[in-house]
Amino acid sequence: MIPGDTKDKWNPAILSDERVQEFWDKDRVVGKWLTRNMKDCRHLGSVDWDSFYLLDGAATWGEMLGPVEGCGTPVIGTAKNLAEGLEKLLEH
Repeated sequence: MIPGDTKDKWNPAILSDERVQEFWDKDRVVGKWLTRNMKDCRHLGSVDWDSFYLLDGAATWGEMLGPVEGCGTPVIGTAKNLAEGLEKLLEH
């Protein structure tokens, strides 16, 4: 999410794995929801972006998301936490 962020400027080849599903949230509904509701996670502004959330296979997203096993932002700055959290989840 940067100034001038538009779908036509996104290069889908960046995420080339066939398992990836791309969605465009023009009105930033999800990012706003995450900022309001995920109080245990740090946010970069009024709309959540450049963040990760780790959830196990039993997690659900209804009125709340969770249970959340880990989160961080910005992703590149918290890559160590992301890797450690993934390792922990994969142990189960």
